Amino acid sequence: MKRLLLMVVVCFISLGVTHAQSVISGKVSDENGTPLEGVAVLVKGTTIGIFTDAQGDYSLEVPASGEMLLYSLVGRASQEVAIDGRSVINVTLGNDPLQLEEVIVTGYGTQTRRNLTSSIVKVGEEEIREAPVNALESALQGRLAGVNIAANSGTLGSAINVRVRGIASINANNQPLYVVDGIILEGLASNNALGTVGGGNPLLNINPADIQSVEVLKDAAATAIYGARASNGVIQITTKRGQPGKAKVSLNYYAGFSEATETYDMLTGPEYAELTNRAAEAVGSSVRRDVNGPDTDWQDLVLQTAFLQEANASISGTSGKTSYFFSATYRNEDGYVRTTNLRRMSLRANIDQQVNDKLKVGISLSPSRVRNRRQNEENNVASPITYAALIYPDVESVDDNGDPLFDVGPFNGTPLSNLLGQKIVTTSTQLLSNIYMSWDILDNLNFRTELGTEFTQVFETNKASDITTDGFPIGAGSADNGQRLNNTVTGFFTYTNTFGSHGLKLTLGSNFQRSEFEEIDVDGNTFADNRLLTLNSAAEITGGGGNGTRFSFQNNFFRANYAYDGKYLFSVVGSYNGSSRFGADNRYGFFPAASAAWIISDEAFLANNSAVSFLKLRASYGLTGNAEIGNFDAAGLVAFGRDYNALPGYEVASLSNQELSWEETAQLDIAVEFGLFNNRVSGTLGYFIKNTEGLLFDIPQPLTTGIAPATANPVITTNTGEIRNAGIELELSADVLDGDFKWNIVANVATIENEVISLPDNDGDGVADDIITGQQIYREGEELGAFYLVEFGGVDRTNGDGLYFSLDAEGNRADASSAYSLANRRILGSQFPDYYGGITNNFSYKGISLSAFWQFSQGNNIYRSEGRFNESNLGSVWNQLRSQLDAWTPENPDSDVPQARRFSNNGAQHSTRYLDDGSFWRLKTTTLAYTFPRKWTGDVNLRLYATGYNLITITDYKGLDPETTRAGAGTATQGVTFFNRAQSRQVVFGANVTF
Repeated sequence: MKRLLLMVVVCFISLGVTHAQSVISGKVSDENGTPLEGVAVLVKGTTIGIFTDAQGDYSLEVPASGEMLLYSLVGRASQEVAIDGRSVINVTLGNDPLQLEEVIVTGYGTQTRRNLTSSIVKVGEEEIREAPVNALESALQGRLAGVNIAANSGTLGSAINVRVRGIASINANNQPLYVVDGIILEGLASNNALGTVGGGNPLLNINPADIQSVEVLKDAAATAIYGARASNGVIQITTKRGQPGKAKVSLNYYAGFSEATETYDMLTGPEYAELTNRAAEAVGSSVRRDVNGPDTDWQDLVLQTAFLQEANASISGTSGKTSYFFSATYRNEDGYVRTTNLRRMSLRANIDQQVNDKLKVGISLSPSRVRNRRQNEENNVASPITYAALIYPDVESVDDNGDPLFDVGPFNGTPLSNLLGQKIVTTSTQLLSNIYMSWDILDNLNFRTELGTEFTQVFETNKASDITTDGFPIGAGSADNGQRLNNTVTGFFTYTNTFGSHGLKLTLGSNFQRSEFEEIDVDGNTFADNRLLTLNSAAEITGGGGNGTRFSFQNNFFRANYAYDGKYLFSVVGSYNGSSRFGADNRYGFFPAASAAWIISDEAFLANNSAVSFLKLRASYGLTGNAEIGNFDAAGLVAFGRDYNALPGYEVASLSNQELSWEETAQLDIAVEFGLFNNRVSGTLGYFIKNTEGLLFDIPQPLTTGIAPATANPVITTNTGEIRNAGIELELSADVLDGDFKWNIVANVATIENEVISLPDNDGDGVADDIITGQQIYREGEELGAFYLVEFGGVDRTNGDGLYFSLDAEGNRADASSAYSLANRRILGSQFPDYYGGITNNFSYKGISLSAFWQFSQGNNIYRSEGRFNESNLGSVWNQLRSQLDAWTPENPDSDVPQARRFSNNGAQHSTRYLDDGSFWRLKTTTLAYTFPRKWTGDVNLRLYATGYNLITITDYKGLDPETTRAGAGTATQGVTFFNRAQSRQVVFGANVTF
């Protein structure tokens, strides 16, 4: 033991030994001699560095082993300068508006933007901090060409659909792979009860204020290194780390208000009574409602103007050989639905230690906790916001004592009693940790190993009192606890060298991931008092259950980057993947890709071209896979615990398919990157096409197979079918004005064309089967999830009947009739936009800045399922939109709303009547800021700002929000809504202080 202690002491002493140092000082300026502030001056191969001050000056202690200094500043061309024994080094940094020397994070490595041969788009911390959002995906909406991001709902903490270059799968997940500081995130996916809220969003616990950059890997050349999990793209998140120089403290606080971007324009109490009486008279009913009765605005009772605030603080810098970044954030946000609230508390510690000239180690720790007080989701009538748009408006909401009534609507409970009587709390606790070691074995050879861990726990309690729809008449409660432990181990070698005109960078490594999930739940009812919230107070425990599962992936990968003369660039990448999810015969697969680029502007024939400043042509082709299915879809399983006359037993639950393997996507990408007129105008124009074959497809099976009768839709998972996605992507940036008053425009636009190439033929008739899901269809030769509907034909002017079109024997549209049963369903709409993107205008004058970011989508359709309830011309008891007051009458024969007929379905069947144009323009984010002159604030940087989020929406969509969809986070179909909550409109005021 004494010998061991002595060895430890000696090790610590040896780490603390310092080398002889010298002091180097100097000034960094631009081409005009103007001093540049904030230039990072770094001793190459170390974490030793400093930033230049307001006069462009720096002074840096350099160890004797230091040979080169690196000078870098965003928007300027970086430089490496040999020390050569000098004590004063002055440097001029040229302009680099294209940021060609900017470092881009790739899979298991980095690359400068200039040398990229693949399609990667980046969003930096400046863009992220502009949006006061509680989920990172919201800050990325509309900013990335070819990346379509849509919210499922305006619910706090809800999941968001992210689609990179279209939808490539039917039954497998379509979400991208998320990687945070090398950790492949899993969260609690939607295969468990906690997946829809909180656990369904793997980035909910990630603090946007901690993020340095987000890179989205789009083409096969960029993603193939992740192999079997890369067909849907990869989103890589890099958090902030310590920067060279003394400690830098940053404080940020903002507070503001939010409200729903839109609410339903419902009938008032007297209007509802008048329309009901008219509808009853139309069918000969004697039912009448009092037109002078109560007038209750239920939406006003459950909605509010909410308060939100966030405070975060960070300190970063370098002390000796240690660099550090520490941060803490607290967010408290009320939802615009009363009683809802989200609180997030997060900490982060990123520490890097330069042990010696060869060895560097580091650790990242990020614990976080999100507490989400919410209400039932939109597709549940117990949801206060949904029920508020349905319940009668001509009834009272409270009794004479002010207590909420719960028996005045078509169901037990009212929006108000549900709001006050139900408490749902989802608490998500997450710990992300990453430990790494980087060893420079030789001058040109590095080995890096990492151990990443994600622990996520989601605990949800739900108590419904006896005055609620869910709890009537005795109260009900439940508790659900799920947790995931996800470990990732990575090790890889990187070799970099230059031989004259030849540059070479080789990467070879391996990654192993193992993820385990467990869940347990319990239910109870009958509570002595509505104030009792926990299940130990329930008189009866009515149910419970639990499950556990795990999976593992292994990835062996390599990448070779070669450059000749700095302008001919080549890359080859490949991964050999194994997954526990697939059959024993197909657990491993190989996914290669190759790419090349030619920097044409470096050629002699463009050397003196005044118009073309930069021009690069690149192309790539490769294979990737999709393994996002259930952990046991390939296995034949039996289910235990099913009762038969109170006896335990088991039965077949699924059929085995040991040949099951991954979907495989082949992708071609061609693009040109350009800078014009001294790079005043720059951008990228590209085209891609990707074919996905061997779809992970669930084939329905008859119950005669012996699969458990409790399985409503027994299936076997196979590899069959093919889908194609293709599109054009354009990114543009233009410095319109570049004087004291600056004006910069950044825009992106993308198209997507989707086609189902082949589907299985289950019935054996020689023709691929149509697969119909709700109001959408999968059919060969058509877009995936095309809307498959009867065409609404308007209103019969003579009698007010709703009309529908059918097809004649030749397939032509016949005259409309009121016979819905004779009408034909046809493909009459698309979930895919013709084009989508965003445009940002940035203005600045001295310390004043203004940015306005617009997001847009054009040409897609949305099926508004709630229309059959609140726009049914009173075919049911539900309240109606005010547009229904224009229903047909003999005095109003030209109306496009069929005659109101109480309890008579006149024109409210599924049809194009509820298919809307989902196109929109939205002022997503606008920020007005003022940065005080340093001559007033000294060493303190002070910035005040006001930010608006979702301020203006221009659309013809008749629902609440054209961005929200009913689809799950990973499903192939989207564009269907059912009372989906609108996103919030927010205005906040804040301050940044840095010193």
